[in-house]
Amino acid sequence: LASVTAALVGSWIQVSGGAWTPTAEQVLEIQRNIRPFVQRETAKQRQRIPKWSRYSFQYQGVMENQRKFVLIKASCNPLPPHAKEQFIFVLDGGTCYFDIKYDPETRHFFEFEFNGVA
Repeated sequence: LASVTAALVGSWIQVSGGAWTPTAEQVLEIQRNIRPFVQRETAKQRQRIPKWSRYSFQYQGVMENQRKFVLIKASCNPLPPHAKEQFIFVLDGGTCYFDIKYDPETRHFFEFEFNGVA
């Protein structure tokens, strides 16, 4: 049998080691609402993104200043096998990669940014 070398495109992968664990309902809420938010932000920035179906996502529950949020990293390239153990950090890559945060209390996304787009 061949070993799995990358996560499936379109996957949502929870990265281990977070400060808290988002509920299934919170993750579904994110999955339902992230695409329209990213499309609006992309239009505001006059950027073009790859086909949405190419993206895979890593996420983790994080605490900052006593506040819970979900950190999400998106990649239009397949994620490597260790994607469940650690976030993939990319310094460039343009609209193929973006980071975004989600506040489960207010149900809003914030701090959306592409990697390496001026």
